[in-house]
Amino acid sequence: MQRQTDGVGAQALHVLIERYQALPQHANLSAAQIETLLNLARRYLEIVEPLDMAQTAYVYLHHWLEEAFASLHQQTALYYRWALIAQAFAALAAYSEMDEHLWDLENRMNLLLEQGKRKLDDANLAKFRALLMAYNDDAQGASLAWEQLGEITMAADYAREAGDMERAYNLLRQSKTAIPEELAVAVKAMRLLQQLEQKHHALRNEERRVLLEQLAALHTLITTEFAEENEEPAT
Repeated sequence: MQRQTDGVGAQALHVLIERYQALPQHANLSAAQIETLLNLARRYLEIVEPLDMAQTAYVYLHHWLEEAFASLHQQTALYYRWALIAQAFAALAAYSEMDEHLWDLENRMNLLLEQGKRKLDDANLAKFRALLMAYNDDAQGASLAWEQLGEITMAADYAREAGDMERAYNLLRQSKTAIPEELAVAVKAMRLLQQLEQKHHALRNEERRVLLEQLAALHTLITTEFAEENEEPAT
């Protein structure tokens, strides 16, 4: 590891050493050993995430996630934790196996539910299902799932991802969480626009012209920023 001479690199190296001293085993891990391995993986990620590391710095983490996955079997209580760390890892390094692994875990979960070996109200499985919804671009479903779990801030975040600003606003108010200014302003604007649909008929011609100019300018600004933020990277 090229950064092992600095303080942060030393911390990462310490986690690597700790893993192989405390858990030299690579296969047939128990639930407790999987949990230990995932805790070490999370600690390593927290250390290296702020750094601009080469892909080679993540080789060990890839191995750890694969080892943990191979031992998960029906340890459904750990599906969510594994998937959460796998997603964080995939945001930093290539992890082509993750799609297939998540699909596999989802199938195992559904089979166990069908067989009555797990219950729908299992909190860990509910979290895993919520994560899968978000992963499969069902932000609205994920928001509803997190709300049912009592995770209101998470529910609000996914409501925003789904574009449901009014619901996100109400959830944040319900949880007494600070509402981001941009969201508060947008919700108030949407409410006023809905009122304007009913009231614009009585506006005078110049008032309509000024209003249309302002709306057109805002439309251009938002459209331009949206296009720039969603522009496909050049190949």
